[in-house]
Amino acid sequence: MLQLIFSLLLLTSNPAPAQTLPVNVEKSVVKWEGGSVATTHNGTIFLQSGSLDVEKGSLIGGRFVIDMNTIINLDVPQAYRGKLENHLKSDDFFGSVTFPTSQLVIQKATAQGNDQYLILADLTIRGISKPIEFPAKFEDNGTGYLASATFTFDRAAYEVTHRSGSFFQGLGDKLVFDEITIMVSLEAPR
Repeated sequence: MLQLIFSLLLLTSNPAPAQTLPVNVEKSVVKWEGGSVATTHNGTIFLQSGSLDVEKGSLIGGRFVIDMNTIINLDVPQAYRGKLENHLKSDDFFGSVTFPTSQLVIQKATAQGNDQYLILADLTIRGISKPIEFPAKFEDNGTGYLASATFTFDRAAYEVTHRSGSFFQGLGDKLVFDEITIMVSLEAPR
């Protein structure tokens, strides 16, 4: 009898295991925005794959692979898009031939209340990994989970040097800002 009670206690005290849920890359959206002294550009880029780690309805981790060959610019007329997109994929910027993917790996997700989290992650671009911290929203929509975040990273930290004030002086109106903003909306069905 004592062994039965002990076994029941072990079963009921065992927390639900963490789940790794694949992100629906077709329904998820990654937008980017960057600019220079003269102009700002924006567009999208596609996830190659992604997953969210969930335990008891809370976000605890995740991994995302971004396809750097899918950079799309949305603010330039169609006739000129290819030139800008190819430049962003070139070695001047993200070198997508040599570095076809970038990654974001969530190391820690701290619940802040009201579906808000503080995310500590490693962002890898051009083979260089740096820690990054940003707020995110994570919620259960009944059939799965929705996650969204906006964060900014410093491209100079990843050796993206083209017209960067961190590497070159006296650029004047040719300066391209180091800060790139990423806006993410993810869907992960249960």
